[in-house]
Amino acid sequence: MSRLPIGILGCGAIARNAYLPSFTTHYSGEVELFACADAVPAAAAACAEKFGIPRVLSPEELLADPGIALVVNLTIPEAHEELNRKALLAGKHVYCEKPLALSRAEAIHLGKIAAEQGRMLAVAPDTILGAPHQAARKALDAGAVGTVRHVSAWCSLHIGLERYYRPAAGPILDFGPYYVGLMVFLLGPVTRVAALGAPVELPKEDGTKETFAPQTPSHAAVALQFASGATGTLGLSTDACIYESGIEVLGTSGRITVPDPNKFEGASHLKTYQEDVDLPADFALDGRHRGAGVADMAWALRDRRPHRLGNAFCVHCTELLVSILESLDTGRAVDLSTTCERPAPMAPRTAPHPFAWAG
Repeated sequence: MSRLPIGILGCGAIARNAYLPSFTTHYSGEVELFACADAVPAAAAACAEKFGIPRVLSPEELLADPGIALVVNLTIPEAHEELNRKALLAGKHVYCEKPLALSRAEAIHLGKIAAEQGRMLAVAPDTILGAPHQAARKALDAGAVGTVRHVSAWCSLHIGLERYYRPAAGPILDFGPYYVGLMVFLLGPVTRVAALGAPVELPKEDGTKETFAPQTPSHAAVALQFASGATGTLGLSTDACIYESGIEVLGTSGRITVPDPNKFEGASHLKTYQEDVDLPADFALDGRHRGAGVADMAWALRDRRPHRLGNAFCVHCTELLVSILESLDTGRAVDLSTTCERPAPMAPRTAPHPFAWAG
């Protein structure tokens, strides 16, 4: 296939440690690193030298460059919406690190621009394309647990950095997308959410006994209503001392336990009255494959088919996240205004390539 020319916008740690290593190895056949840019020119120059990127541009030059088909937006969250909007209006396809935007109105507006421009829009995480999560979806679609009634997800860890708790970050917008995205991938869209969480003072990590007030919640307990009729719970906390993560899908005849959606690795487990087994992960993406969503967009353009992390999916997941924050702020349940189809599943390992389309 002809490679898709992409521009890397933002050359910080997430670019250096996650995306660019994949783009130069796993997905070098799908994408061409055409140019990179950063608000700090030296950061872009360092990335260009390390990863063999031929052009170092300013952010404005990158957005205007006609040779770039897709922009990978890896900037700070506060800049995501503006740069996503400018890239779409410049005629680029866009893949953005989480979050897509910081408000419901901004996310919906980006989806509208993408539709008007005829451009693809997607947002991280793309870990749902990984083998264990695809195995869980395959089993659910085959009726392995009967009718799905409930999904329960949780993640707890400790983060003490005061700057982490600014409005554009915190657990809801930072690692919440992994759990929200996987639940929508498995069960479909959400219609209503209600969240609880008490504000707490957190200790500063400077050796003193002083505390600070987070600008965004450090803990949330969320109830979700799915359009399918299933219910869900989601617990997110950075007040804990150890890392714990899990997702369980409960049906009328069994249960599937799904591994950490922050990773591509692991095994999903099925338990019924007849079986108690790991699900076969007969899908190709079973290692560190950040950037899979971009590779899927490249194949979508080549094959003239939809991209899996579609426009409506990313807008819906973003609205769900900001609705959780709204519910925490108001103390009321929030009805969502957007919906989406479940993303199409990945092809089995025996397919011609990992991103083959099954329809």
